[in-house]
Amino acid sequence: AKDIDEDYYYESVVPMYKYRGYEMQIFNKLWAIGDTIKCINIYKGFKSQNKPWDEGNWTIFSKRILKEKQENNDFRAYYNKGIKELTEIVLFCKTNKIEVCLVWSPQYYKMYDYKKEQRIYLDSIFSSIAENNKLVYINFFNDSIGYNKTNFYDKSHLNLHGANKFSEKISDTLNNIFFNK
Repeated sequence: AKDIDEDYYYESVVPMYKYRGYEMQIFNKLWAIGDTIKCINIYKGFKSQNKPWDEGNWTIFSKRILKEKQENNDFRAYYNKGIKELTEIVLFCKTNKIEVCLVWSPQYYKMYDYKKEQRIYLDSIFSSIAENNKLVYINFFNDSIGYNKTNFYDKSHLNLHGANKFSEKISDTLNNIFFNK
């Protein structure tokens, strides 16, 4: 079973990773289906979550934070494989002249102290990857969007309202970076 589950982590965080090697077959089938698929709440590939902040979810999460603060473990090894994969993806894109921009999306401000050491570590890794490969890296983690619950349905996922605000903000930011040089 270990061989089967080896790439599970990537399959859960990298869109369509589990279909690697079958991309064209899948895209051809999707193209053939076209508009016959009726997906609710999907617009240009984004599945909107038009729901309000869930206070109960936050309460449960807050209790988990207290428990995790008591646990002390080395987290760096956990990220090694993911960092290696990200580096390979960046190099593949660079080799194939595909422009890459790394983005860290906003989260609810009360998440700032949650696993802060891990966040700082990952931010430094992403900054380093961006610098070494001459990429743009934009970190919206501590953005003003994160200070208003009406932008989220849980601790780290934007709802439709927040996603629209973020889309506008990232669009403006990218336009300023790439088109106002």
